[in-house]
Amino acid sequence: MLPTIKTAESLDFEVLASARAEIERELHAISTPAASLPAARDLQKQISAEFDSIKELLATGTLEERRRMIACYVDKIKADPNEQIVHIGLYPTLLSQRIAVPQPPS
Repeated sequence: MLPTIKTAESLDFEVLASARAEIERELHAISTPAASLPAARDLQKQISAEFDSIKELLATGTLEERRRMIACYVDKIKADPNEQIVHIGLYPTLLSQRIAVPQPPS
């Protein structure tokens, strides 16, 4: 336990050093090792498999499945009927904002 310190002259550096060492021992005893990360090659394979899964869902999934998956990426949609423009805001971790402009009728 740290002593009560009133002035700089009353510091007992040996007591403080001992208290610090005790606190460090306690922290070391309760600390857990950091989780190890997978190898970069393994992460690449896992990410590639996830993209394949998304491609498959978009190609063969039901409309509701596709909507739910796309909703995970879309932050907001704002339509301006006067300008005939739609702003689609994606979550920043994925992509920045995209703007979709309807093509004129043929």
